Amino acid sequence: MSVEQIKRDIVQAQVRGEDTTKLAKALKDALLEQQVRAEVAELQKIADQRIQYQKRAEAIMARVEKQSEAIDRFLALRDSVTAPLKAIILKAREVDLLKSEETCFSQFHDPFVWDSEARSIPKDYLPSGFSCPSLVMDSAILDSREAGSQALYFLNSAYGLLMNIKKGQMCVSLKPFDDGLGKDEGESGEEAPKRCAVCSHPELTSIDEALQQGRSLRDIEAEFGASRSSLCRHKAHLPAAPGTMSQESQREVETKATVEIAN
Repeated sequence: MSVEQIKRDIVQAQVRGEDTTKLAKALKDALLEQQVRAEVAELQKIADQRIQYQKRAEAIMARVEKQSEAIDRFLALRDSVTAPLKAIILKAREVDLLKSEETCFSQFHDPFVWDSEARSIPKDYLPSGFSCPSLVMDSAILDSREAGSQALYFLNSAYGLLMNIKKGQMCVSLKPFDDGLGKDEGESGEEAPKRCAVCSHPELTSIDEALQQGRSLRDIEAEFGASRSSLCRHKAHLPAAPGTMSQESQREVETKATVEIAN
């Protein structure tokens, strides 16, 4: 029986002067049932919202997992590319390619002297069509010595840039979930502390030693692949080695670090 019908029955019973105790109890039960249904409907809305958030979270995690796999594939391909690239750079240094080219030009290739000397010899002494070989660029835009130097420079730069790429972790600050029911057990609104990139570096001990020895950030960056800005932030919570540096020296090092980062 509906609440409205029970109310009408109570009014009619009161008009007739009859006892309404049973009807009052029925009204109470009907109102309670109606209230419970309304509360359950509101709770269902909250549950639906949580389900929606959960699906969105699962979609985000799936995308992150795929991105992580893609990054791993890229880094694996990067390593397969940089390995022979490094070998090329080392081989060029080993054979001193640029020095060899410079020697060729400085000792043997002087077109003006060659032309003058060749013209001083009577005809038929030199073979017909005899010419002086030289290193030239097909495009005739760059001098071959400049082009060779630039090629090795860019190879070395490309290798350094590629090897400096690494897999990191991007953290986000999540809002505490509150839908009117309070936080679920185990939930916390505290933000996760930000991680120091250097503190999680596999060569942390060696980096700390290098920093405490006062080595330049540029050298440490080149050796370990940690950026100068990360190294500078790491120094802020790095305990100083006992008796290694005065406060005045520490200020000088910090000033030097700031200048290096700016450069």
